[in-house]
Amino acid sequence: MRKFARYFEVDARIIPVRKESNYCLDLEKIEESLDENTIGIFVILGSTYTGHYEPVEEVAKLLDEYEKKTGLDIPIHVDGASGALFCPFATPSVKFGFQIPRVKSINAYIYFKDKLNLQFWTQIWSCVSWCRLDCLAR
Repeated sequence: MRKFARYFEVDARIIPVRKESNYCLDLEKIEESLDENTIGIFVILGSTYTGHYEPVEEVAKLLDEYEKKTGLDIPIHVDGASGALFCPFATPSVKFGFQIPRVKSINAYIYFKDKLNLQFWTQIWSCVSWCRLDCLAR
């Protein structure tokens, strides 16, 4: 997140985790960080601290309510980490993808650090209009 903010010269509003939120995105703290300059919210599928999935569906509902109050349509990016690769098989009841209309992009990656130093990374968008065409691999 900080790297994205630095590269794209935007203000990153990092919401601190706390014990009461299982060290994941704190739903109670989201709305106070939103305003007309918010370009999106990152939700992590596989928290660095605990491995928990942050509640993508609940965040989308919160943003739906916020849009009703303010008229601001704020998209979600799911930072899938390795969770996006395993979640559909390990916990198929967890919704995190494009079946939630507010989710506009998902990234997933996996890396092997033992004897191999391999990294596999992918980024997908719900619609081609959400990505820059000059950045697409052809």
